[in-house]
Amino acid sequence: MESRLVGLCLALAASNPYHRVESILMNYGIQVDRDTVRLYSILFRDRAKEYAGIPVMDNSTIGVNVLKILFDVDSVEELRKQYPQAKYDAVMDETYPRVKGARKALAEERYAKRMSGERQPRFPRSFTLASSYLNNLRCFASISAGTRLSTASSPARSRSLSEEPMR
Repeated sequence: MESRLVGLCLALAASNPYHRVESILMNYGIQVDRDTVRLYSILFRDRAKEYAGIPVMDNSTIGVNVLKILFDVDSVEELRKQYPQAKYDAVMDETYPRVKGARKALAEERYAKRMSGERQPRFPRSFTLASSYLNNLRCFASISAGTRLSTASSPARSRSLSEEPMR
């Protein structure tokens, strides 16, 4: 019963704030406070990163391999071997949502640099959110998030880790 309750809390927390999850569960006659829902979410995130994190150069993780969590495989190729009858039609995309307050900071920075005659940054401080989705299986294969280092560089001009020289 306990793991079903945790699963219900996580499912509701995926699309609702913690305090709303508490009130939704209260309507069903289940009493779980918002701090417990928050703790379940944080524990799930940490365990998912530990079990299926996508590693980068310095042993940090940039995302989660959802296929490893759902099917215990590391790649779509392994999934194809286990389930050859299924079709694997994938879609991938990335976006660059700005950090809260970055628009105002960009306007102030642009004004200051315009007054001093320096080159003005084009984009606000943001982070990268990338995901790959398997249409026929109706699940995400991977979800990655990272920060952009410079405000002046465009997403098209930013270099990947594999393109940077070894130091």
